[in-house]
Amino acid sequence: MKGLYAEDDLNLAASVIQSLKEKGVQVEWARSVAESVELIDKTNFAFYILDVGLLDGEGYEIATYLHAKGSKAPILFLTARNSAEDRLKGYKLGAVEYIPKPFLFAELWIRLEHVLKDHTQEEILDLEGLEINFGSFAFKWKDAETLFLSEKEFGVFKCLYSKSPNVVRRSEILDEVWGEEQFPSERTVDNIILKLRQNLKHHSSMIKSIRSVGYMWMKD
Repeated sequence: MKGLYAEDDLNLAASVIQSLKEKGVQVEWARSVAESVELIDKTNFAFYILDVGLLDGEGYEIATYLHAKGSKAPILFLTARNSAEDRLKGYKLGAVEYIPKPFLFAELWIRLEHVLKDHTQEEILDLEGLEINFGSFAFKWKDAETLFLSEKEFGVFKCLYSKSPNVVRRSEILDEVWGEEQFPSERTVDNIILKLRQNLKHHSSMIKSIRSVGYMWMKD
């Protein structure tokens, strides 16, 4: 699970990112609207935490961009701008939470946890004859038993799917799914890809190998 965190306060960003990492949640960090849009175009994030006042504009612009792209991922505003007008604007742009600064991380975590629980339960990828449930890590074939993947197996699948149509290097998969404190080999990724292809059955060709680089998910 990975989110986008748009915040121009370096100290606050470092603190929040570290605290989320300790909870097992990773975020990409952006300091501006432009950086955020660039990252959004590369990755389908599971959630967005947006400051309103950024280096080159407002977090509201990011929310508007997400809406235009048809994103259904939850948006949380985390900002010092806490007037009734600001809050109303945020909610009108699709925010599910509007958290004023200063705040306790425990409060942010409780709200984020509830939001993700509500949204991931409904996130289902429907392929021909196969439903992939992002909330339960399950592959459900029509007229067959549901197969529940391990957290790491599903993490590899989601990493490929969220970055499609970009090629994902093995090292990038390791960093995103295992993190910096664990040290499996790139062969581990290859073994999990093999299992995923077996579980995908006739959809296995949607995972394409890029020789000497990594893998990509072919959505089309």
